[in-house]
Amino acid sequence: MNKGNMKAQQSQEAILNALLYLMEIDEYPFITISQIASHANVSRVTFYRNFESKEAVLKLKIQKIIHDYISIHGRLEHLNFNNISELLFNIIIENIVFFKLLVENKLLYLFTEPFYESILAENQIHRAYLWEQYDQRVFKNVLSLTFGGYEQFIIHHIFDENPSVEQWKADFNEALQIINQINSQTPQ
Repeated sequence: MNKGNMKAQQSQEAILNALLYLMEIDEYPFITISQIASHANVSRVTFYRNFESKEAVLKLKIQKIIHDYISIHGRLEHLNFNNISELLFNIIIENIVFFKLLVENKLLYLFTEPFYESILAENQIHRAYLWEQYDQRVFKNVLSLTFGGYEQFIIHHIFDENPSVEQWKADFNEALQIINQINSQTPQ
């Protein structure tokens, strides 16, 4: 890494940390670029050299989280709700402060939309058999429904007093069991 890239990376990290700090004390819409630059000890010019907006700053962190998830997801041998849920819950709990800030500021969509697209692309490339087995429209519908459930689950559980992957998995699996019971009892 050359000196310029290292300086840019340091500036980006400082800007991200400044925005996250400010989001802990103020609502996202009221945070200005000047405040972020000031707390990051950079100029507004440096901010705009690295980012086009506050949203772009958050997307830097989101891209890293998605990259981490995809790198592990691609190595999973067995794709099922249990190991997908565990992986997702681990990623969220590892970044709990960040996800709380997203939820508090109604910005979780900044994560869920690119995350959905990344999972879709990952499965098209590395799990082509799913695309061959199921119609593309059906597979997208399954992902959409699943993501909606995960998104609401995150919103409702992110502020648990002591969040844990084990508890989230247990709660999620319990919900799936209830759904299966309802489906088995519903006349077709």
